[in-house]
Amino acid sequence: MNSHRAITAIVISAACILAPACLPMQDSSAKPKRAEPPPVETHVQTTTPMPTPEPGPIGKPFTVLIKNSFLFDPTDNRFAKALSSEEGIHLAAFGTIRNNTDRIIYRGGAYAKLETHFPRRTEVERHSMGFGFQPPITSQNPWRPNEWRDFQVVTRSMDPIYIEYTPWKITAELSIEARDPLDFRYENTLGPIPVEWQTLLGVKVTGKAKVAEGADMILDKASKKVIAADEDVDLIFLYAGGYKIATKDGRRAWVRYSDLVFDNAASVQIVPSPPSFPRTAKNDRFSITVNSLAYKDKLPKLPQSTYGWWVADIQIDTLVKGSVTVKAAWFDLDLSGKTQDSYDAGKVKDAFDDVKLSTDDTRRGLLYFKAEPKLRPVELEFAEPGKPVMAVDISTNPAE
Repeated sequence: MNSHRAITAIVISAACILAPACLPMQDSSAKPKRAEPPPVETHVQTTTPMPTPEPGPIGKPFTVLIKNSFLFDPTDNRFAKALSSEEGIHLAAFGTIRNNTDRIIYRGGAYAKLETHFPRRTEVERHSMGFGFQPPITSQNPWRPNEWRDFQVVTRSMDPIYIEYTPWKITAELSIEARDPLDFRYENTLGPIPVEWQTLLGVKVTGKAKVAEGADMILDKASKKVIAADEDVDLIFLYAGGYKIATKDGRRAWVRYSDLVFDNAASVQIVPSPPSFPRTAKNDRFSITVNSLAYKDKLPKLPQSTYGWWVADIQIDTLVKGSVTVKAAWFDLDLSGKTQDSYDAGKVKDAFDDVKLSTDDTRRGLLYFKAEPKLRPVELEFAEPGKPVMAVDISTNPAE
């Protein structure tokens, strides 16, 4: 994996040249000829706001802005299960397209194609379902000149067994069909859709977004404070249509893709996880260090876990002179949006149960968390009621 990949926003334009044969004919029985698909012009958008709807350049009928894209499996996925009822791996992409023509389009669709190349010459191709546009283009709701229209494309599913493999190449593209009631016919590929295999497995990201109007209530579990609509948030992790977000004052939560507003797909960038342990987070009173994180199939003296255990070696150090009082605190492991409570050996968790820590005091011990299939460790969270969560990044790169 490159050390820094941008899920790039794509603005795509295409030229349409209507030959004289495409003009209206006097003979009403003659069928109009289809215009030949012109070459596609593709360039990377350099500004984040969506372009202002102005008259489009002559010969460039459509401008596309892709805002978000990811891979997902709706099975046991609370973030993207509404996108498909089919078990397996899908691509979802969202954005908006502008009609730069002078034609009133009354039939049209936006479509996605996903191509995945695995070892041993195995290729899997999937296409999207439906017409893509939201709302659909109809005679009662035509697509008028200089209008933007949103699209959502979701491909048919790949067999879920492919999650066990890593493709050596994966590509996706967006195409469009459009026609007016007279002689305009257009079918062409508009350009690539950003797609990364890591978004299916869960990956560390960075970027900015806003909470959408009408989003479900987003609550930080530690402070019990709401993350409100139109609030700016930082992006931390992406897993199959779900984003972990954080506010400037430390409130954190997992949200669905539809609860966020992105300027464009460049708002989300995949970044590598830290290369090794230990990893530390701190506030103004103490620091928490994860010295190591290991997976174990079985552990003695602990309840049976169907999918094994994650074992975290934790160290806590005070940073202030005098004493620090900690009440009713707890540790949680974030597994791709699913919170797991800790089991402990009586050395770490109990040490933060209504106790005072003295200057230069150190606690160290092991915490145990039940593992879950397909879900990756994201953060170890330490929370006190009414205070911001301290979170240690324990994510790993998907290839690890």
